[in-house]
Amino acid sequence: MSLEDKKSAYLKRMAGMLILFAILGSIVLCIASSYFSKVIDDAIPAGYVPGGMTCRASV
Repeated sequence: MSLEDKKSAYLKRMAGMLILFAILGSIVLCIASSYFSKVIDDAIPAGYVPGGMTCRASV
C-alpha cells in the first residue's frame, strides 16, 4: 500500500467520522433543546407576560 493510498484511506475515514459526529451532535442538540425548553416552560408560571406589570399598586 503506497503512501498516497494510506493518505486517501485516512482522509475517507476522517470524513466519515466527521459526518457521523455531526449527525450525532445535531441529534443530541435537538434533544437537549427540547428538554431545556420543557424545563423553562415548566418554570415560568402560566399567564406570565414578559415586560408586563408584575404587581399593581392599590390606589
